[in-house]
Amino acid sequence: MQKLIPHYLLILAVAIFYSGVYDNAFLYDDKYLIVDNTYLRDWNHIGDMFRSYATSGAFRAGHFYRPLQNLLYLVIYQAFGPSEIAFHAVNIILHAANACMMFALGKKMKFGESASFFAALIWAVHPIHTEAVAYMSSTADMMFTGFSLGALLVLLPDFTPKKFLIATPLFALALLSKETAIVLPLLVMACMFGLRQPKVIYFRTWPLWVTALLYFTWRQYVAPFHTGDLSNIDPVSKEYVSHISIRISTFLATIPAYLQLLIWPEGLHMDRDFPAY
Repeated sequence: MQKLIPHYLLILAVAIFYSGVYDNAFLYDDKYLIVDNTYLRDWNHIGDMFRSYATSGAFRAGHFYRPLQNLLYLVIYQAFGPSEIAFHAVNIILHAANACMMFALGKKMKFGESASFFAALIWAVHPIHTEAVAYMSSTADMMFTGFSLGALLVLLPDFTPKKFLIATPLFALALLSKETAIVLPLLVMACMFGLRQPKVIYFRTWPLWVTALLYFTWRQYVAPFHTGDLSNIDPVSKEYVSHISIRISTFLATIPAYLQLLIWPEGLHMDRDFPAY
């Protein structure tokens, strides 16, 4: 029980800090991903979720492929209907679980238990996460983070080839939750560097790199999903949706703004106005 106290405290901190979100109504993408998502009305649509984009169930144009997010939404919707409380609670539960995994990650990285706990606590209650945790449509953020942390915890501290057989499917699940998970191979190598692993150990990450390459190739060139009607989208957004090079250059241009938010988190909200490069 004493070993579980840090986990209880992290869960309690998350529950307290996000206790005011349950009255928040559906807004922005919540309408497309939850309220108007016809895929959530019937279990028979599970196959459709893996053959289309995230907003296809609402007959909306899109380019995000996140079937596991839709699958989780299906379970919640079938159990509780379009309940704001239920969808908010799931985000908070997932964030609390991720905070506990952050604590475990710190210990596996051979930091002291107190240092790992306070680092996980800062991570758990940092205002930067408000944009994800309090926004119902951002469940994919918590999901890919959880699968990625799970893969890291499996691999640490010795990164044996056998462990990569377990971590690679977790990486695939993270990718099916949100595209951002493609950074996991670099995070694994960063952990190897932090633990001063021999350089030859880095080559063991090849299953992750192959998975990332296959995913990228499949998403870009193989999966001909129906994206919906793009005729009503403004030209800049249409170009952004259609070209990975524009997404990458725009992402790089947003880094300074988000670094500033990490240091001084004010003006937190969704739908930031960044020009597409």
